[in-house]
Amino acid sequence: MKKEYKYYTGIGVAAFLVAITLQIFWSGIDTIWVSRIKSFLTTAGIVFIALGVGRHMIYKEKPEEDERTKKISALTLSYSWIVTFVLVSVLLLLDKWDIFKMTVMQALGLTMFVMIVVAIVAELYLKRKGDIE
Repeated sequence: MKKEYKYYTGIGVAAFLVAITLQIFWSGIDTIWVSRIKSFLTTAGIVFIALGVGRHMIYKEKPEEDERTKKISALTLSYSWIVTFVLVSVLLLLDKWDIFKMTVMQALGLTMFVMIVVAIVAELYLKRKGDIE
């Protein structure tokens, strides 16, 4: 395992252990800040562990970046941005014509979801494709 992946995993385990320790020793203290800190540390721990283990499973000892992957990343982000721009335009038109109403949180959540899904699908498609022009 690369040193970088070990660091990610170590940070994740440490954050997760601190969250468990806070849960054990601060169980009687029920403030909103303590619960937010525990939630943040638990989430950060899980994310860092997933990053370290996931990157190790994907890349192992191979290099993570080359010219092709940089080009694929740029293309996927531009595709994601274009689709998101169209989505926001459609949402604005639907709101203006009183066809469909959404709260701000729903619109932002939908926008983030679409951005991420389009980027992932485009990256998977372009990685399987041969030469990228």
